Amino acid sequence: MKFLIILLVAIVTGVSGGTATAVAATTQAYCEFSSEQRIVEERIIEDFDGNEFKLYELENGYAIYSLSNNEEIFIEGSYETHSPYKFYKDNELRYLGPGNYFYINEDGVYNILDQSIIEEDLQAASYRLNDEMTIQTRGSSSKPDPNQTTTDINGYTVVNRAHYFKNLTAFPENWFGECGLIALSIMLSYYDTFYNDNFIPNTKTYDARYYKKVTRSGGSGYELDYTKAENLTKLGSTSYKSNGNYSYTDWNTMPGTTYAMRDYLFDNYMHKFMGIGWESAGYPMLNGELASTLKDYMKGNCSSLQNDVEIRHGSLFYTHARPKEYINEGLPTCLVLQKYDSSAGSGKAHVVVAYGHKDGKFLAHFGWWPGSKSNAAVVINSATIYGYFTMKYNGPHVHSSNVRTYSGGQTYNVCGCGYAQAA
Repeated sequence: MKFLIILLVAIVTGVSGGTATAVAATTQAYCEFSSEQRIVEERIIEDFDGNEFKLYELENGYAIYSLSNNEEIFIEGSYETHSPYKFYKDNELRYLGPGNYFYINEDGVYNILDQSIIEEDLQAASYRLNDEMTIQTRGSSSKPDPNQTTTDINGYTVVNRAHYFKNLTAFPENWFGECGLIALSIMLSYYDTFYNDNFIPNTKTYDARYYKKVTRSGGSGYELDYTKAENLTKLGSTSYKSNGNYSYTDWNTMPGTTYAMRDYLFDNYMHKFMGIGWESAGYPMLNGELASTLKDYMKGNCSSLQNDVEIRHGSLFYTHARPKEYINEGLPTCLVLQKYDSSAGSGKAHVVVAYGHKDGKFLAHFGWWPGSKSNAAVVINSATIYGYFTMKYNGPHVHSSNVRTYSGGQTYNVCGCGYAQAA
């Protein structure tokens, strides 16, 4: 939905015997998603079955709407980064929902996110917001807990440590559609940093697999390049403060997890939907698989915390209300997004970590591009959600050692609560 703001500029000049006033009108266009960022460009794009969507490129953001019966329904957007299509506007574009962006040229269909040639048959592949999910979503009387949430500059109710998610760049690479593991890695690093240092063993290492892009018959993909032993935790950093007052909002880099965490979870604890998954099709994890994977991981690595962790998850029903309630409690929540449909069956479901909500929209870290914040604050419509998963820690606080600072040859460990001690 686009609306116009008419700006009237009056130019007044004095003349003998009176004044003459010239009024010039200029028009600025904004979409419903943002009343602050002007529309720079708009374009109609389609899926592979003729369904239409409208893409608004904004000054520093974007919004994508579904077009149906002359109505625009918001699907996804960002206040902080341009759309994935920004640098492909000269190509024929295709869209299959959040996380699935394509362009077509003479060589074939390309995935914009990793520039791979698509081997899957996408002929007649389609994406539609699921009306049943909207119907089955009940309202909620839940109110934000003022001790666990705050309101950000865009009016979203966010968990108290939303700054952590908006600035998190340390997480594993999603090589082959293991987004569920990336989301769990982000959740574990959050709880390990701010609640209890035992969620991720400090000295645990594992061989991380690194892949390289290759071109092969019929398309392109990845093959193993090398392996490297890494600690599961990637340390953050902050500047030394003589007064000992360390706030996570002042950290130079947020602590997180390494590529080794992905492979450790993948090789030892991963549950896949219906037990299926392979490199070309991805490794689907719905809410139940996320819960089972976390339970098995905790049993093997932090069993002492099992009785202190409450796991909540569900799907299809209350997909708007439940995540909203969890975030109102201050709990970041994994969202399993709706798949697209194709002749080969349902497409890949993406899993993101939501940490804010407003008016049926959720603010989430999408788990793409380690080292970058470009997809750390993407907004999605609640109608895109298939399932949800969260965890609540009810145990005592244990200071973490995930952030380091240095002074006078001494190393200090800094906890998410601000406490620092000599390493």
